[in-house]
Amino acid sequence: MNGINLETLTYQCLELVQSVGMYIKEQQTKVVNDDIIAKKQNSFVTFVDREAEARLISRLQTLLPDATYITEEDTVENINSEISWIVDPLDGTTNFLYGIPIYSISLALKLEDKISIGIVHAIQQNESFFAWDKGGAFLNKKPIKISKRTRLIDAVVGTGFPYDKKKRVEEPYRIMKELLGNVRGIRRLGSAAMDLAYVACGRLDAYYETNLNAWDVAAGGKIVEEAGGKVADFEDTTDWIWGKSILAANPELHKTLLDIIRCV
Repeated sequence: MNGINLETLTYQCLELVQSVGMYIKEQQTKVVNDDIIAKKQNSFVTFVDREAEARLISRLQTLLPDATYITEEDTVENINSEISWIVDPLDGTTNFLYGIPIYSISLALKLEDKISIGIVHAIQQNESFFAWDKGGAFLNKKPIKISKRTRLIDAVVGTGFPYDKKKRVEEPYRIMKELLGNVRGIRRLGSAAMDLAYVACGRLDAYYETNLNAWDVAAGGKIVEEAGGKVADFEDTTDWIWGKSILAANPELHKTLLDIIRCV
């Protein structure tokens, strides 16, 4: 579409997110309470989030001048168009603030209604997960595939919980209660983008969550798909980018987990 070479653009974006990742890593020990803004209860933003987003957008504008943006920190007008970058400059801000080394940059390119590029850069680990449409999935330029485990009892499953107490409905807890006795383990990393990246490379066997935004899941979901996984919402539709719920796993395990989710 529009003469875009997805592979070339992906590698250009990799250099960008790695550069911004270095900036974020350098800033981690410098953030003080006066630099923290509570957007809403238990949801924070720092000057680092905003500066990182501004640096990303400044460079992205030179790569695709006609693109619009869907971003978390609103440093630029949010417009969903045929060519849109979906940007989370710091996924896992609470981890960042508390010195927990699980946070990432999530960057996706949407062409028409399809995610065509996905990049998740795990900052502290210096691990770059990425994929482009029909190009496969990679971790630091080495191909990755999802886990082949299909038995629920063998599976390690990632999840998360809404920060907004008003959205802390019973559904996530009912699902977790049902799974606890039937899986090997449940993990809560605090970065949806990294959860999905870990599914893509087989560190997690599956991941599910509700009440998410496009910038949380767009890049990671694309990487899972290119790594051979299935990504859908809890209604088993492809609306996982906007549908506020997501389940990612290999196709067989995905079906097993979806059946449980629908029954609780």
